[in-house]
Amino acid sequence: MNSVELFRYRIRILAEELGELETTIESRRGFWPLWLKELYWTVTKLVGLGHWHDGSRPQRRHRAVVAADATSARRLVGNCPRPRVLIDATHTVQSGRKDGVQRVVRNIAFHAARGEKAIPFVLEDGLPMVLSNGEMSSVPLEIEKGDILVLLDVTPLSTISPLLDNIHERGGKIVSVAYDLVPLKYPGTCPASYTFEFKNRLETVLAKCDSVIAISNSVVDDLEQFIRSSTDVCRDELRLGWFHLGCDLDEIDGKPSSDIATMVTEHPFFVTVGTIEPRKGHPIALDAFERLWAAGSQARYVIAGRYGWSARAVVTRIRNHPEFGKRLLWVEGPDDATLQFLYRNAAALVSPSIAEGFGLPLIEAAHYGTSIIVSDIPVFREICGQHALYFNVADDAALAQQIDACLSGRAPRPDFEVLTWKEATDLFLSLVREDKCMEQRWRSFERNKGAVQYLEAASKAKKTVEEAIPNGLKQFPKNEWAPRRPETLDPHSPGATSAVTPRG
Repeated sequence: MNSVELFRYRIRILAEELGELETTIESRRGFWPLWLKELYWTVTKLVGLGHWHDGSRPQRRHRAVVAADATSARRLVGNCPRPRVLIDATHTVQSGRKDGVQRVVRNIAFHAARGEKAIPFVLEDGLPMVLSNGEMSSVPLEIEKGDILVLLDVTPLSTISPLLDNIHERGGKIVSVAYDLVPLKYPGTCPASYTFEFKNRLETVLAKCDSVIAISNSVVDDLEQFIRSSTDVCRDELRLGWFHLGCDLDEIDGKPSSDIATMVTEHPFFVTVGTIEPRKGHPIALDAFERLWAAGSQARYVIAGRYGWSARAVVTRIRNHPEFGKRLLWVEGPDDATLQFLYRNAAALVSPSIAEGFGLPLIEAAHYGTSIIVSDIPVFREICGQHALYFNVADDAALAQQIDACLSGRAPRPDFEVLTWKEATDLFLSLVREDKCMEQRWRSFERNKGAVQYLEAASKAKKTVEEAIPNGLKQFPKNEWAPRRPETLDPHSPGATSAVTPRG
């Protein structure tokens, strides 16, 4: 990835956001509208109704959810093979969301329970309750010796930490799932507070888990690099594995919005699926289509996804665009039936992201045989290989050329492997149980013990010197062992030597 182009892109997004913020402030023409909005948010949160505007759900709400059949929940607990695999789905169920991470959690939890291969659960007031048929049951889940806890969801650490300690006390294992490290690699693409929270959560989880399974080999590369840059962020031995996500959109019944069906069938259209946020690169795609429209192209561009964060300028640009509702369409919060229609009928999927952990839209498009145009980032190469059209990151002119190539029939067929969610779940659970057939998907990571010993010895020597100084330096033994930096300058290098050597 060209770092200069990426830097320019991030500066551009920041400038546009600041401009949009200034415009918004000017348009308010007074203090009262903003004050009333803040008052509304504050009061609703205080009385437990914050979910009216922030997308959350009060935890108590789930006691009113129709409980799953207790018999099937107990059968799942009794039939699950030992050691049992317990899958956390707390945040997904409580938030009610079905996109992003929550889409992954729902599908894996469903197929794991359906095959009685693992037990999904929801933490209710600190007590794990069995999740059966996608609904929380009234059956509590008792932790057994040797259980394997899978942190598949993004449940707050304050909620799940007691359970982590309970698992280790009973001789169990903890497996975490890594979706991406975008907040750490590209902090400008996420809210600053989230970057801090993400790093804190990652370090805390790594310190307690026995293995990490990522949703792509590329994420494993990023994770390994992060661990090596942190001296004491994980256990002495940590296994890193990976798998790919699945796709089951063929199972969806229903019809898309009639407006969408009418507006995109007259001319070829291209679709971008995903939340509108800085790293998704929507401004790059808009620039590319403006080039094509200026040259007379009638191709449509459909954006399918809800607003995320730090993208007010992009949203304003879309809604105020002269082609909005004509050659430019935005489907906010598309349901699965609409997504299925878009994938089946699009000339190609366009994914201009600057960073991703996987790329579900890519395999969903491939599932329907839809051509794919993507930015040239490692994880997209991992997924698509030579079966996609690539363009340099943040290069709208190159993207316009690839769109034109697709319209001319020069796009390759997406003939790469696409797993169903059942297949992806089986693969994932085989990794969790560390089946021998999965060894090629694991990397054994050991902290550099020489580097750790060096730091411990240096700390001990410093303390010895500090204790000796008040009584005079003469009392410091001449032949005392003293720490010396390993021969390699990189404390994480496999060749790091012993941490201490005697003075000669």
